[in-house]
Amino acid sequence: MGRCVEIVQPGLLTTVQDAGRSGFEAVGVPPGGAMDLHSYYLANLLVGNSPEQAALEFTLTGPTVFFPEGGLIAITGAPFECQMDGEPLPLWTALSVPPGRVINIGSAASGLRGYLAVSGGFDLRPVMASRSTLLRAGLGGLEGRAVRAGDILLLGDTGTGVVGETVPNELRLRIGEPLRVVLGPQDDYFDPDSIEALLSSSYLVRPESDRMGIRLAGRPLTVIGPSLISDGTVPGAIQVPADGQPIILGADGQTTGGYPKIATVISADLPLVGQLRPGDQLAFGAVGVVEARQAATEQWCRLRLWAQRRLVARRRQVRLWGSMRVEGHWHRVTVEEETGKA
Repeated sequence: MGRCVEIVQPGLLTTVQDAGRSGFEAVGVPPGGAMDLHSYYLANLLVGNSPEQAALEFTLTGPTVFFPEGGLIAITGAPFECQMDGEPLPLWTALSVPPGRVINIGSAASGLRGYLAVSGGFDLRPVMASRSTLLRAGLGGLEGRAVRAGDILLLGDTGTGVVGETVPNELRLRIGEPLRVVLGPQDDYFDPDSIEALLSSSYLVRPESDRMGIRLAGRPLTVIGPSLISDGTVPGAIQVPADGQPIILGADGQTTGGYPKIATVISADLPLVGQLRPGDQLAFGAVGVVEARQAATEQWCRLRLWAQRRLVARRRQVRLWGSMRVEGHWHRVTVEEETGKA
């Protein structure tokens, strides 16, 4: 057996997730993947993985994990309490775990989900080009289910992360901010009072929320349009069923639906949807399509710029450390870590 980790305790709900599967919505398979893609991507970047490698997503209470051979890890997302053999660990930081140590992830003070990335990623068989777990279909991940105590997860080849590297505060997710939405595509199915209610009042996250949908309670929204033929849906779409209480579709949400959609959460704010926990109050604010696209572009550019700056800084460090004196002459050795070329 190669490099691996063992699940000692699984936590409340811990699954293997990656960036999701695309191209299968027409046959009823949702994209799935990490509910908070922003935190998931950053965890992978910290340990030197490609952004799409599989990580553990945990909910409200995290797992306890044994590292027989050690490894480089990063924990991101909600502010979970984390320890290694009783010593507290920082989040949003690349950490070295010596062989034989145990990582314990406790509960979150706010938010809902966290991510544990390990250098090399979790080496599981892809299903429909993804290692993400789709619980309702028993698909992907580890036999299509949440992890259990005693599970052994194999790891892939190690990445090129640097111990101690940390994500700057301005890139970390700001949990609790209002969700920006674009009205539609069926906002004309609602009276003006319902539009005003959605954008001016707060809504409570109900306990029955899950990865499929975040169910809300608040001022009811009134549908005035005719019956709607089922059409396509996307993560972030806000459906309104007969009781008038909105539902935000999550990563595992159905791919079609017959409830009218009053608005859609913009892509840049979907990670915040993944951090909504039962009992949270949330508010919505309307933006236009141009502003939504600009927010998504800016978020992605900030992420890419930070990743590129890390590589440049690491190359400079290697060049500085690569000078050596041999037989009275200085020789410079350059190693390109991101490509593995010397």
